[in-house]
Amino acid sequence: IIDAPSLFVCAVRFYKKTSSGLKAIGEKWAEKIPKEINIEKKTLHGKGAAKESFDDVRLVVCTDPSKGGVKKKKPELFELVVGGDADKKQEYVLSMLGKEISSKDVFKPGEFVDVSAVTKGHGFEGPVKRFGVRLGTRKSKQAHRHTGSMGPTTPGHISWTVPQAGQYGFFTRTEYNKRILMMDDDVKKINPRGGIVGYGLVPKSFILIEGSVPGHRKRLVRIRKAIRTSKFQPSEIKNISLESKQGR
Repeated sequence: IIDAPSLFVCAVRFYKKTSSGLKAIGEKWAEKIPKEINIEKKTLHGKGAAKESFDDVRLVVCTDPSKGGVKKKKPELFELVVGGDADKKQEYVLSMLGKEISSKDVFKPGEFVDVSAVTKGHGFEGPVKRFGVRLGTRKSKQAHRHTGSMGPTTPGHISWTVPQAGQYGFFTRTEYNKRILMMDDDVKKINPRGGIVGYGLVPKSFILIEGSVPGHRKRLVRIRKAIRTSKFQPSEIKNISLESKQGR
């Protein structure tokens, strides 16, 4: 279950093609930004772009923490790519400036999507938990959770393929081909009595996805159109119940 409040279109950013890729040449911000969205306008050198001077244009959107079940003040700011030719894209993005985009405007139940998020962090971990190295025997010279061999004597350096201790978790990961089962604004269908354990009550709208998604609770989850498949399986889920059974 993913809490899916609407996104606010706060700016439009223009790009120019260069030998090293796209380069931002200007942006246009919305005139009125709600007070609930505590965001700073970081304008580039060019405040706008002429119609003939840009090659690509994208939407700059931000989340509204007051509409979700996350207790935070600073919103998440990121870009959305828009398809079509240059003239139609410019007309569309300028018409959406200062408005909101909901999940129903982009996705529909039964569609396959890709889900990206930052995984749960575990900090500094050893090679056993990090790479699944087998535990040493009782005669392993007190090195039961170490790597058995660090490699040959020559060349005199350790290869990057040798499993060693280091940072584990807090990685950006993407899972492909997740099917949307349900999208609704009636949160009574999924909110159990007392709220979801570890999260609370979903306030407004939600997306029900089949299978697991990366990321920790109350962390940003980004959803996009599936790039590996174009399948569509109609979903007929209309209501679900999360009430726990009494007497157990």
